[in-house]
Amino acid sequence: PGHEVEEEDSGEEIVVAKPVLLESIMAFQATIVQVSCGAHHTAALRSNGTVLTWGSNEYGELGHRAVGSSSDHVGSSTHQPAPPALFVKPAVMALGLGHRATLVACGDGFTLCLTSRMKLLACGVADVTGGEVEPRRLPTSIPALEDLPLVSMAAGRRHAVAVTAHGSVYVWGDNTKGQCGREYP
Repeated sequence: PGHEVEEEDSGEEIVVAKPVLLESIMAFQATIVQVSCGAHHTAALRSNGTVLTWGSNEYGELGHRAVGSSSDHVGSSTHQPAPPALFVKPAVMALGLGHRATLVACGDGFTLCLTSRMKLLACGVADVTGGEVEPRRLPTSIPALEDLPLVSMAAGRRHAVAVTAHGSVYVWGDNTKGQCGREYP
């Protein structure tokens, strides 16, 4: 009563009716300093700058490496993204060597991470992450935002906003209701 319940494809309803401790994070010995929820996934920023993500990975929004991938560098040819999955338990997002996150934001099918180097990394749906047609399954910088001193960002359902140290605001993604500050259509 008073809350919506989603149904699985099998028709079975799944609801966690009251707050419960997420015990699977304890294995990471993580101190969580910030969280963000997307439509079907969650990201948790740890005090050491790493990000844990879990939930749906339909569009690569979790940014996980494939099991057995030996490289920790996003640009590496051996660094393969994890295949799409309906549900993924908490795992570390593949930010790449030397990247520490300072802020995370989730939307519907994508995740954004602002790094300590003022760089925005994004993975998930193409219309927000800049991946022409295909989703980006590993965190990658958005070319139009490279070399900008980014200090903050946020995610909407299918749009995103970034703020520079100088107070400039960049917005992109779905604009069907004018959420990008542009007239529609």
